[in-house]
Amino acid sequence: KKIIALQRHFSVRHVDQETFLLDFTAPEIDFLYDGASSDIDTFETGTIEANWFVFDIHSAIANYDVAVGTLPNLDDVVPWTANGISSVFSTILSTPIYNQVYHISMRATNNAGLTEMFVTDGQRYLDNLGQDDSNTALQHVNIYPNPASEFITFDNVPANCRVLIYDAKGTVCLSTTLTSNDQLNVSHLAEGIYHLLLKSDRTFVIRKIVITH
Repeated sequence: KKIIALQRHFSVRHVDQETFLLDFTAPEIDFLYDGASSDIDTFETGTIEANWFVFDIHSAIANYDVAVGTLPNLDDVVPWTANGISSVFSTILSTPIYNQVYHISMRATNNAGLTEMFVTDGQRYLDNLGQDDSNTALQHVNIYPNPASEFITFDNVPANCRVLIYDAKGTVCLSTTLTSNDQLNVSHLAEGIYHLLLKSDRTFVIRKIVITH
């Protein structure tokens, strides 16, 4: 009788057992790009865009929230806004500021309630300047050497030409006005890749330069 009672007790406990799959991991990201498709560094209209691919193999994505700020993680331009499960974002900035870098922050939440935040590297507003005007004198400016370690020389510079050098984070490292056949001292810049923007009147060109020491 004791043996039979134990067997019945074990049978009841075995039937009552269930297995649950719990999700303890937040969503993961493949990419987050400024722009509507491939990643961009500048935009020229009031419309700012981003797109991304985020995944969660355990409980899938429940929703996204998006914000726009003048620094990573800030929402001082566009406050946090629900974006549903759409992996694209677009909004019109009412008063974009020329030369300002805007960062898009995105929060992904899965169906287990776990959230992860990601931020773009930023896109700079350039106010409809004529970047593709092949007739502008800026197209004929020579910049050398590249890579450079101490000085960069400019030839064929038009009058009242501004030069701005940005690092990979969009920070202005150098800003000045050039004269013809001018030189810039770049020895204080850390090694790396920079974007050099030449601006004259309503036109501009962007060149990539490399600093080595």
